[in-house]
Amino acid sequence: MCTEAGYKTITPIQLWNALGAYDAEAISLRALRVYLGCFELRAIREASRRTRTAQGERRPAGECYRLGELVRLVGAVTAAQVNTALRQLERAGLLSFTENAITFTETPVPLAHEMIERAADGRKATRPIPVPRRALRFLARCRKPALVKTFIAYLIRGLSLDRKSGEVKGAGTVKASWISRIFSISERAVRAARSELIRLGWIDKDTGSKQRKLNRDGAYFRINLSWKSQEDVAQSECDVSSAVDISPATPQRFAPPLAEKSTQFAPPLERLETLSDPKNQKLTLGENSGFDGIKTKATLKNIQPDDLKQVGRLQELYEQAITAGWLERSEASFLNFAAAAVRANRAAGNSVRIFVGIVKKRLWHHVTGAEEDRAVASLKRYRDSGGGRSRAPNKLPGECSYRLMRELCQAVAGGGQIFLGESRARRLRLSLALRSPEKFCWRAWRSCQYVRKSGSGDKKEG
Repeated sequence: MCTEAGYKTITPIQLWNALGAYDAEAISLRALRVYLGCFELRAIREASRRTRTAQGERRPAGECYRLGELVRLVGAVTAAQVNTALRQLERAGLLSFTENAITFTETPVPLAHEMIERAADGRKATRPIPVPRRALRFLARCRKPALVKTFIAYLIRGLSLDRKSGEVKGAGTVKASWISRIFSISERAVRAARSELIRLGWIDKDTGSKQRKLNRDGAYFRINLSWKSQEDVAQSECDVSSAVDISPATPQRFAPPLAEKSTQFAPPLERLETLSDPKNQKLTLGENSGFDGIKTKATLKNIQPDDLKQVGRLQELYEQAITAGWLERSEASFLNFAAAAVRANRAAGNSVRIFVGIVKKRLWHHVTGAEEDRAVASLKRYRDSGGGRSRAPNKLPGECSYRLMRELCQAVAGGGQIFLGESRARRLRLSLALRSPEKFCWRAWRSCQYVRKSGSGDKKEG
């Protein structure tokens, strides 16, 4: 397959030289664009020479390269800026630009050795790459570094010449991680540039490869050799329109004349209303209708942050949690439920999510002793004020029975030790302090020692 507008053969070393100098900040992006534009300028002269030879005309004595042609190819630059870019390219050893010739360096320059070593993929670095001339014009005008590098990557990995027939082949595979590693850009920028190239129609999207193949070789792509950039399309349309002969007999249509300006203005409103008028105002998310935002009954399906700050609404949530199977009905579980609410209100972040996570996963070890004491005090004030009684059973849990209390008192009176699990002792302490704090002896409790049983032996905790 052949390209419509012809191509210019460029070796990978010449492209690596320019990209290596750009990464080393020896040249600017404008200089890189001028470098690619010089290839197009030279391709124009070579095409003119072939045309003259085919028509049997004599070749000119010499070729002439003017700075104004580069200015038109690069676009949006001045002659002084192009001249500065050419000096940068000459100092980097990439080319030599004169009025009679443009000479490109075909051997690796010192600035490109590192990039050439990274890009060594087993293919010959001096092979000719048939770069379409439309692609060269696009690269000479592109101002996005990531798009330029990704475009060149697809040129190197996809374009080749058939040795027997000389046809241009435009297909291959490439991974975004390979482009990111070789060209020193992020994978996010590579994917964005690839999406841009697909949108422009330069390459097609791979839809048939499996994930195993994508992980090994990357996405398969095919280059559109008849591709035209938007500027080429606009230029061709302009050329066609200029070639059409518009005869005087053809009626010319113009836009209708503008209407006469009117000096009248809209009359003022009879009733002045501002945006602060509360009429027909909708409620925001989380608000409820009624006087002063009175809230409805607390529900476990839509827990609000204020529900975790009121003991009455917290008790409603606790009953629903028992019905849903989150917890078992007991005094200790209700105390853990209240302590989890205190923990969620103090923690940074979404208090509702933190509370639900602690309760559903039963992460009671995240609750500190100070937060448990605060929960105990809140429950006591709520019950002393007559706000309601806990619906949990009045009896202590099975492991915190009266027999256990009696053993605890005997151990304290005898100066001995009692061995309890940490969670078991914590629930006993909370139950005693909540139900009968006036009969609970804190000094006796501090004198007890709790031992957590571990695999290696018993470890004492004060």
